Amino acid sequence: MRVIPAVNIMNGHCVKRGEGSYQYSEIISHSPRKVAKMWEELGATYLHVRDLDGIIAGHIVNHEAITKLINHVSIPVEIYGGIYSLKEIENVLSLGAKRVVLEFEHMNMKMIQDAVNNFGADRIVLHMEGRRQEQPFHSSQKFGIADMVDTIKRTVQLGITVMECEGVLKDTYSLETNTEQLETFLKTSGIQLVVSDGISTIKELEYLENAGAYGVILEDALYERRIELKHAIQLFEKGAKANEL
Repeated sequence: MRVIPAVNIMNGHCVKRGEGSYQYSEIISHSPRKVAKMWEELGATYLHVRDLDGIIAGHIVNHEAITKLINHVSIPVEIYGGIYSLKEIENVLSLGAKRVVLEFEHMNMKMIQDAVNNFGADRIVLHMEGRRQEQPFHSSQKFGIADMVDTIKRTVQLGITVMECEGVLKDTYSLETNTEQLETFLKTSGIQLVVSDGISTIKELEYLENAGAYGVILEDALYERRIELKHAIQLFEKGAKANEL
């Protein structure tokens, strides 16, 4: 199971997200590229970079910071935030990103299919929020495990092979119940599922690995030192290669 650090960028800085994706609670560093390099030196083989300004604007905003980050590390980088059109996918890939992450809530099935057809399934990741709050683009509603499974079944038919689910562990059910449902589904779906948000302990990583999750995206747990990246990689990656994702 791959362990992926997240680097959140707002106003050119590396920040810690606040409640929701549209604000931050503190600046971690004025140099996102240095943070990315730190994670690489600690063993990261892949990075998840969010343009928080881009989510609001509907297009990538922090071009300079993202380009410097990508050029500063030797590991693949995927970009998430404000990528809502085929043109914007092309723009982000031209920055040197390995993959783009599309928000399911902003896509229709035709758009997803066109993205896969135009750029290849290996360049497209679909992001889905497991628990939505009142935000500029989202209605207040819950999106549980059963909904996620139904959505994945439909997107797999379009060629999607990797899906990232945020907040899926914050459902009304227990972690054990959630991961049991995930395990049953992942055995037959063929999807590579990456889970983010709400992960704060090694025990939770163990549950996800046992359920068959392909990867996890960590942010607060790393920045607050509740999980040490190097230790987590030693426990869970087990020799995964950078070009596998």
